[in-house]
Amino acid sequence: MRKKRRIQWTGAIIFILLLGLLMRLAEIQLFFTESFSKLDINLIQESVKQRTEEVVISDGRGEFLDRNGQALLTKEQPAVILFPFLQYDLPRLQQTASILEMEEDELKKQLTETKKPLILKDDITKKKLKDINDMKYSGVYGVYMKEKDKKRLALHTLGFTSENPELLRKRYPDKKELSIRTEIGTFGLESTFDEFLLPEQDTKLLYHVDGRGNPLFGMDVKYTAEAHSFYPLQVQTTIDEDMQAEMEKVLKDQGVEKGGAVLLDIESSSVLAMASTPNVTSKNRHEARNYMLTAIAPGSVFKTAVLAAAIEKNLDQPQTMYDCRKNLYGEPEGKQEVLNLTDSFSQSCNYTFAALAEKLIQTDDQIIEKTAAKLGLIDRAGWEGDVYHKQHFKQFDREETGSVWGDKRDKHVKKAIAQTAIGQKNVKTTPLQIANMMATIARGGER
Repeated sequence: MRKKRRIQWTGAIIFILLLGLLMRLAEIQLFFTESFSKLDINLIQESVKQRTEEVVISDGRGEFLDRNGQALLTKEQPAVILFPFLQYDLPRLQQTASILEMEEDELKKQLTETKKPLILKDDITKKKLKDINDMKYSGVYGVYMKEKDKKRLALHTLGFTSENPELLRKRYPDKKELSIRTEIGTFGLESTFDEFLLPEQDTKLLYHVDGRGNPLFGMDVKYTAEAHSFYPLQVQTTIDEDMQAEMEKVLKDQGVEKGGAVLLDIESSSVLAMASTPNVTSKNRHEARNYMLTAIAPGSVFKTAVLAAAIEKNLDQPQTMYDCRKNLYGEPEGKQEVLNLTDSFSQSCNYTFAALAEKLIQTDDQIIEKTAAKLGLIDRAGWEGDVYHKQHFKQFDREETGSVWGDKRDKHVKKAIAQTAIGQKNVKTTPLQIANMMATIARGGER
C-alpha cells in the first residue's frame, strides 16, 4: 500500500513538473514571443540573430566632436570584409588576392579556417578599397569601419557606454524596438546625452547561415544602414583635442595618481580640457569618478571669496595691518610679519583671513556664503536648463554642489570661523567651480 502511494506521489510530482515545463514552453513559443520576461525580449528577433552572421560597420550611436569638429572617441578604419563563401569562387578569389597583394593560397587558407566574415585592416589603402568595390561582388566589400579609439581622450568627461538591459528598459520603457544588447551611456556625457545619442539603426553587412555556418539563402549579403538623414547625431563639445591630449600627458608625466586638471576659456567659461586620474579601465568602471566635478576642501584658494566679501563690506583699508606672526587662532608663531591686506593675500596669511571672517560675520552672518554663491562656488558650475523636451537637463554627470557651513552654530564658534575662512572645516567646492570663479574674476566679476 505504501509502495503504491509513493508511486502515485512520484507520478503526481513528475506530472506537475512536466506541466510547468509545458507552460513555460508555451510562454516562450506561443504567448510572449515578442515580449519575453521583464526585459521585454523579442524572442523572434533574437532567434533570427542566432542564424545570422554580421559585420557591424558602425553601431549607429551618435558621437562627440571637439570644438573643431574632430571625433573624440571614434576613428574610421579602412577595412576589407571577405565572406567565407569567396573560397568557392576561384576567379573572384584570385582577383581579390591580387588587389590585396596577397598569395592566393594564403587568402584561401584564412577563409577556410573561419566560419565568420574575415576582416582585413592591415595595409588597406584608398586605392585598394576602390578596386575591391569596383569588383561589385557580394562576398567582398571595402568599407570604413567606425571603431572606438584605443587612445581615447577625456574619458572621465565624455564617459563610456555598456550593456545594461535593466537600466535600458527602465530609462526607455517606450522604446521596445531597442535590443537588450544595445549599449547605453552609464557615465559622463555619454550618460547625460544618452537619449540624443541612442542608435536608430546600425550599419552592417549580414547573411543567414545554417547550423554548419554555410549560407542559408545562397551567396546573398545584405547591407543595412540608417535611413534617417539626421542620424546618428553628433554632440559638438568645447573641448580642444590638442589641449586635452597635452593636459593628460602632463598629468601622466608628473605622476599624478589621484586628482586632475581643468582648463577654461576665460571669455566664456567653456571647458577646453578636463582630465581626472586614476584612469578608467574595464575593471574599475563601477568606481569611476571625475575628481574635477567632486566637491573637496579647497583650502587657501577659498580666501579669494573671503577677500571679495571684505571688499564689498569696505574692509579692505590699505592702512589696516594684520599681525601675521600669529597663527590661525591668534597664537604667536613668528613665521611672517605685520602685513596689510594686499600682502596678506599674496603671502596667504591665515591670521588675516580668520580676523576678516570674524568681522564679516559680525556685520552680516550670511555674507561669506552669499559671496561664495556670487562667485559660483555653491551651485553646480556645469550648464543646466531645458533642452528639447528634457526639463532640468544637467550637462555634467554626477557633478556635486559646493557648501560653506555644515552647521549654522559654527558661525558663533571662533575656531570654526577661522577654519572656514581658509577653506577648511565644512567648506567644499569642486575644482571646476574654482576654475569658474577665477574666470569670473578675470572677466571683471561677470559670472
